[in-house]
Amino acid sequence: SSPSGHSVIDPSSIEMFKNDIESMSFLKDRADKYQNNVPLSQINPADYDAVLLPGGHGPSIDIIKDSDAQRVISQIYQAGKPIAAVCHAGGVLGSVVDKNGDSIYKGRK
Repeated sequence: SSPSGHSVIDPSSIEMFKNDIESMSFLKDRADKYQNNVPLSQINPADYDAVLLPGGHGPSIDIIKDSDAQRVISQIYQAGKPIAAVCHAGGVLGSVVDKNGDSIYKGRK
């Protein structure tokens, strides 16, 4: 979720499917589910078993700069829990640091 508690959809994704009736219907029918989320600032990472970062351009635009997202991902990582990143979202992990302030990629090949 974004800091506001409302999920943000990549505008280019909406533009790409704006003429697809099924896609737009799917988006409209589920609006309440993605528009009413718990802000990441209120998330306790200890309550979660893993993190899944979705693909697309969105994570590269917002998650990568969101300090609450970085905190959640870092704490999940430090707890030894799995983190999965789809497509573009792998780039987000490059900005995540461990408890020492080092990249979670440090020492990996």
